[in-house]
Amino acid sequence: MFDTFYCFSTPKEEAEDDLERLRQQHEDDEFDFEPEPLPADLYGVSISSLIKDVRKLAIRADSVGLRVGRAITTVSTLWMTLMMQVFMIYEFKRLVSSSSVHQIREVYSEYELWMYQGNTTYTDNGYHRGIEGFFNPDRFEDMPSYINKNFVCSILLSQPYFAVCILLIWSSTVVVDLREVFNYGQLLLLRTDTVSTASEMLVQQDDIVAVLR
Repeated sequence: MFDTFYCFSTPKEEAEDDLERLRQQHEDDEFDFEPEPLPADLYGVSISSLIKDVRKLAIRADSVGLRVGRAITTVSTLWMTLMMQVFMIYEFKRLVSSSSVHQIREVYSEYELWMYQGNTTYTDNGYHRGIEGFFNPDRFEDMPSYINKNFVCSILLSQPYFAVCILLIWSSTVVVDLREVFNYGQLLLLRTDTVSTASEMLVQQDDIVAVLR
């Protein structure tokens, strides 16, 4: 913010020289940051357990069976949770959303056939879609009773503002999760220094905090 304002308030060449001088002055500055804790969820537990247990196995600090058993249990729980999520999504699609989608397609097909006065084509799934130029909005009031008006008007895509709000909230949640995944992936895989043995992965700090090197 300061750099942008500064560039507009001084000649371009002078501003670029000053900014370059500032960059050179602070180029070798080092900043110390407090250790960042892992997330308090199953992913954080899995990462913490693997790091601690592998290190304990490397230095042979505790029972090998205990450490191996805990690492296997933690990773198995994580994978079981992921597979359960995939299973729930598949079953929700098969048992819940498929019937709703079928009902929407049936009712909307009848709606298209009526509003376009029979001038329709068929989709790949065999439902009516109106031909452009034949839509007659006056027929909506005389729609027969076997076509549910309220149901047609409650279809999600017929309410664009509501649909956009739902998609915006969902997209924001996904972006936050992806940001967290990329952040911890960068910290653990790219920015963390490598060591020669697993026993050197952690360093003790303040007697209670173990920091990943």
